[in-house]
Amino acid sequence: MHHKPFKSFFASRGQIDTSVNTARAGTAVAAPPRIARVVLGYEKRASDRVVTTVAEIPAELCAAELSELRAKLGTGGTQDGEKLVLQGDHRSKLTAHYEARGVRVAGERG
Repeated sequence: MHHKPFKSFFASRGQIDTSVNTARAGTAVAAPPRIARVVLGYEKRASDRVVTTVAEIPAELCAAELSELRAKLGTGGTQDGEKLVLQGDHRSKLTAHYEARGVRVAGERG
């Protein structure tokens, strides 16, 4: 939405039309995809390395979600198909993060 500081001034003088734009009012705007549920996993890999996986994130949100989680947790991570793989055991932090956003959490919660 754009800031229009003089809109009310010109409307009071009758110089602009303040009615609703009917072309926009009739169009439906698709809601952006939302994460409704995630499945957390925990894997031990070679050399006792541990990773936390996050699955069931919509494909169009995977890259943005990975970037947000890496910054929030201060860890490395990658995208493996439609699953996010984060270095280290972050199950409890991820559970709190997603529950605060209203996302259902399934799998290994830590």
